[in-house]
Amino acid sequence: MNTSRLLLPVLLSLGPVAFSQASATASSNVGARILRGITLTNTAPLEFGQIVSDTVAQTVTVSTAGARSSTGPAANLLTGAGPFAAAAQAAGFTATGSMGHTSFAITLPASTTVTNGTDTRTVDTFVSSVGLTSTFAGGTFPTSAGTRNFTVGANLVLTGNETEGDYVGTFDVTVAYN
Repeated sequence: MNTSRLLLPVLLSLGPVAFSQASATASSNVGARILRGITLTNTAPLEFGQIVSDTVAQTVTVSTAGARSSTGPAANLLTGAGPFAAAAQAAGFTATGSMGHTSFAITLPASTTVTNGTDTRTVDTFVSSVGLTSTFAGGTFPTSAGTRNFTVGANLVLTGNETEGDYVGTFDVTVAYN
């Protein structure tokens, strides 16, 4: 008996049969969005202004708006120039980055110190006027960068009986794309 004659009607009743290939090819898109680097410029120093040393500890605060206050007597805060500015002020910064990725994070220090010779005092409790995350504005991807201005305030911790003179130091602020 010829088995091929028996199988032919069975195979035809199954309908069209797909035959596999030994290989196949498909194309895929590939791409990358290249962004300009993020930059940060300091536009104004953090200035606590003139403060009269007292026999007791006090904390002097400069807010992100530049307003100054103290836990000590108000008379200890004098109007007048400090070592870097004509009056108390918050530090100013301008961040610049891509409008293709507008969100960024701000990192502030936990503390830093200011010194006058061998006399050292702590600056802490740093705060930003825009919080710890912000976004760029004003630019158009990819032709122009966006910017965000912000200020930073902090506390100056005085222990009492500070030596007269200019107390100076630095602090770092970091911005990075989220």
